[in-house]
Amino acid sequence: MTNIGITGGGNDTHMVYVDGEKSHRIQNEDLVEYLVKTIENKVEEIHN
Repeated sequence: MTNIGITGGGNDTHMVYVDGEKSHRIQNEDLVEYLVKTIENKVEEIHN
């Protein structure tokens, strides 16, 4: 199972999936910052 996934790109939005479940949509301009924060949080969760 994928921990974090992203699909889309149409209309400058993407669908974010976390632990195989739909989470929310995000705009292009927010994507990189969101991904960095989400990945760091997920890594911390996995290691604890």
